[in-house]
Amino acid sequence: MRFLNRGEAVHIPSVAELPAEAPVEKSLMESHQTQSLISVPMVSGSVLIGFLGVDSVRQDRSWSEDVIRLLKIDAGSFANALRHKWDGEALQRANLELEKKVEERTRELRKKQSQLVQSEKMASLGQLVAGVAHEINTPLGGSEVTSTFPGALLGGSRRFYPMEIRNVRILPSTSSRYWI
Repeated sequence: MRFLNRGEAVHIPSVAELPAEAPVEKSLMESHQTQSLISVPMVSGSVLIGFLGVDSVRQDRSWSEDVIRLLKIDAGSFANALRHKWDGEALQRANLELEKKVEERTRELRKKQSQLVQSEKMASLGQLVAGVAHEINTPLGGSEVTSTFPGALLGGSRRFYPMEIRNVRILPSTSSRYWI
C-alpha cells in the first residue's frame, strides 16, 4: 500500500518469490491462486481513491513498461469518472437541498404576506369605523348643543331636553358657522 500511496505501481512478477517480510500478502495472493500481480493507483487530485489491478492465475508474468503506462492511463480515466460521478451526486444533493429551502422560504413569505394583508385590512377597517363613528357623533353633538341652548336663553337650567331630530340639513352661513 505504501507504493500506491506514493503514486507508484506495484509489480509482482512472481508471488512465490515475495520476500519473507511479506508473509500476509504472500498468503493472501496464494489463497486466490495468484501467480503474478500488477496494481496501479487511482488518484483524484492528490487523493488515492483506489487502485486498478491485474493478476495472472495460470503462470508467472512480467508486465512491460508500456502495459504499466496503459494501466496508469486507465486508472486515471476510472478515477476521473468516479470523481465526476461523485461530484454529480453531490451537486444533485445540493440542488435538492436548495429547492427545499426555496420552497420553505416561499411558504414563509406567503404566510407573512397573508398576515400583512390581514393587518392592513384590520387597520383599514379600524379607520373606516373611526370615521363612521366620528360622522355619526358629530351631528348628534350639534343636536345636543342646539337642544340645550333654548333652555339657557329662557333663563332655565342647562338641562338636556331630548328631542327627536328629523330631516336635518346643515346650511352654510356667511359667518362660517353652521346652523341646523
